[in-house]
Amino acid sequence: IFFTVFCIAILINGSNFIDGLNGLLSGYVIIVLLSVLFISHKFPAIILIDKTFLNIFIFALFIFFIFNISGHIFLGDSGSYVISLFVGFYLIKLYSVNEILSPYYIAAVLWYPIFENLFSFIRRLKKKIEISKADNFHLHHLFYKFIKQKKSIKEEKINSVCSLIILLVNIPSFLISNLFPTKTIILVSIIFVNIIIYLFVYNFFSKQLKN
Repeated sequence: IFFTVFCIAILINGSNFIDGLNGLLSGYVIIVLLSVLFISHKFPAIILIDKTFLNIFIFALFIFFIFNISGHIFLGDSGSYVISLFVGFYLIKLYSVNEILSPYYIAAVLWYPIFENLFSFIRRLKKKIEISKADNFHLHHLFYKFIKQKKSIKEEKINSVCSLIILLVNIPSFLISNLFPTKTIILVSIIFVNIIIYLFVYNFFSKQLKN
């Protein structure tokens, strides 16, 4: 119970972090839930729970995403908390009724907000920054600043473009995870590769911005 609560807390906080760009969190959650629909269709042995509600939720979230990515409406703290809490509980429940599903599938599809939180925690400790204070040194913030410096995209569109690029970069990881939702070794490998890529990209943007 303690471990589960800890994981959900990490997910909620990490989701709030990546909500720093328009459409990033809502778009990421849409991909996660579409992945669940995909694996239930591809693997008949996987039982999908609350399918009607899930379809309605995805549709509503997609409508929100359109207005969110264009900067007309926003999730805010409460919105990001509710959505991530729902996703966390839903995936735990999905796993509990599907023994065939690897628990690392959940970690593989939620790796980004979770690792964003853990990495931010370690980064702040290393630099002796107060953990409770917000900062703008998350990966998506550095990416935003990097693109802004290039001045190749209109400033009012940079926010949305950065979100779409980050979402697209995550697609291959989702595709592989969805093809092997029962293969723990493959899923752990995906998580490991994602973390290595994240650290490499973060270090690259950090150096570029310092220069």
